[in-house]
Amino acid sequence: MKHSLLHIQYLRSLHAAFLADLEFTPHHLDAARVTAEYNKQLDIAMTAHRELEEIADGCNLNSRPQTAVLLYDKLGFAELTDSKGQASRTPSGGRKSDDATLAALVATTEAQKRFIDSYRRRNKAASLLSKNLFYFKECVDTHDGLMWPEYHQLRTVNHRLGGGSRKIPFTPVFSFGKASKTKLIGAQAQNIPRQYKKLFTAPDGYLVAEPDGSQLEFRLGVDMSLDEQGLLDIINKEDAHRNTAQAFTDAGDPKFIALKDDFSKWRTAAKAQTFQPMYGGRGSSVYEKAYREFFVTRYAGMNRMQERWCREVITHPEKALVLPYGMVYYFPDAKVVQAKFKGMAPYISGSTNIYNYGISGLSTAEAMPIASICLWHRIRNMRTAEGKPVVIPFSVIHDSSPCYVAEGYEEQARQVFKVAFTKDVVDFLQSCYNYDVVVPLGAGVKISKHWADTKQEVSFDYDANSGTWTREEKT
Repeated sequence: MKHSLLHIQYLRSLHAAFLADLEFTPHHLDAARVTAEYNKQLDIAMTAHRELEEIADGCNLNSRPQTAVLLYDKLGFAELTDSKGQASRTPSGGRKSDDATLAALVATTEAQKRFIDSYRRRNKAASLLSKNLFYFKECVDTHDGLMWPEYHQLRTVNHRLGGGSRKIPFTPVFSFGKASKTKLIGAQAQNIPRQYKKLFTAPDGYLVAEPDGSQLEFRLGVDMSLDEQGLLDIINKEDAHRNTAQAFTDAGDPKFIALKDDFSKWRTAAKAQTFQPMYGGRGSSVYEKAYREFFVTRYAGMNRMQERWCREVITHPEKALVLPYGMVYYFPDAKVVQAKFKGMAPYISGSTNIYNYGISGLSTAEAMPIASICLWHRIRNMRTAEGKPVVIPFSVIHDSSPCYVAEGYEEQARQVFKVAFTKDVVDFLQSCYNYDVVVPLGAGVKISKHWADTKQEVSFDYDANSGTWTREEKT
């Protein structure tokens, strides 16, 4: 065998048994919370749509040509241009009016600003409804508030778990000018939006716990690269999001400067950007590019590893990336591309995925399944005084394994979570993958009646050298 992947297949096989069991445990939706959020977003969408129809004055917003007439002839928007300053149009030469174009248009007049504001409010609410709330409301109304998950291995290119939910028939009460048709709908059980986790609750006698791997991808990226600054930041519990917010502020980003006096909002605004450079993100704004420079300079060892990966792929006869833990990813379309403009260096097409897959693969396709499997085995014989299970896993997110925990047994559950998400991962990788983790792994645990409905967290860091944990409680 050219590349021995038996250890990878072994883990996938172990994971299959856990996932099969997981699909028999439903998510419990809170009917009152779902109904309130559904009505709120439906009202926003319908109000914004009526505003758009008033502005359109008879124009069919579902027709691209008619929408183009509205945008450019009636409202006076300037067409987007390409790198040569020419109008960016469709292959047939038509004026663009697709969603991506509408999102990029710059409003300068009051009429244009009103249109863009209504359009964005409608689309945001419509997306929340179509991707989540229509399904949640139907589960509440016709399926006892239960959402049954489905999980799929080997469907994503980096081997991260995919999934959805059992589909149910649904007829939209509002379809934005289009004909309402009954169709099967579902939701992504493994990718519930953060703000909608609070719509889920626990069955009677239980709470919802969300144990996760603390900065799992960053820590294992540091581990593979042996990045010295990254290791120091992990040991010293450096606040990565605070550093990001400060870097954007120092770069002069007005958004961060405006939030500087409110630490919580200032730090929260940075979360979406903190690890973008680690996944190959180069930024589009001058502030994002400045932050990328800050990140790759601070974590130069990790950046050198990822640049080396790109070179290895280009020179490999099969365009393969062979990683230290044995996984092999192929990038058949990777090549060196000459820059279009003077002064710009050549780049490697597909480099973003090359940067990403090695780190996200080890973290979410290997370490996270290991944690879930070990947790599943550790809890099988844990029972309450009444003989009920102490811990019942009900989902798997990319870096967490949400569970129902029997009331009064929260500390017992935390002790099992801390071992499964740290020591068990280290031991499994060493014994089955011949891969030694040198950085401390961490686990954070939040427990509340509704999913992720608390700021209180107990976190643990595991030192493999001493075999001990440190504990910290946050409010």
